[in-house]
Amino acid sequence: MTWHAQGSLGPAIGGQVEIEWLDPSSTSHHWTFIFPPTAPSVQAPALPAALAAWAPDPSASFQVLGLFFGTIPGVSGYDDFRQTTPHFTEVNVDSLTGLFK
Repeated sequence: MTWHAQGSLGPAIGGQVEIEWLDPSSTSHHWTFIFPPTAPSVQAPALPAALAAWAPDPSASFQVLGLFFGTIPGVSGYDDFRQTTPHFTEVNVDSLTGLFK
């Protein structure tokens, strides 16, 4: 998934995207990606064979549930951000051009 912010993301020190996918039996699965605010995209890692049951089927359908950027009071950097439960401020959808892959 890629995106382009057409304006400033302000003081954001990290971001999160929530993606849902449906397997062939229509069972819903969710993935969460946390990334630095300067990242223009995220890509799911290749899963080892032992986790194959958690990989999407080639026919899976995907939906982006949310793309968020934010800060956490008392946290000043991305390394701490990704290890802490974030309090996100949702970016106005009009300020993003979504190019979902």
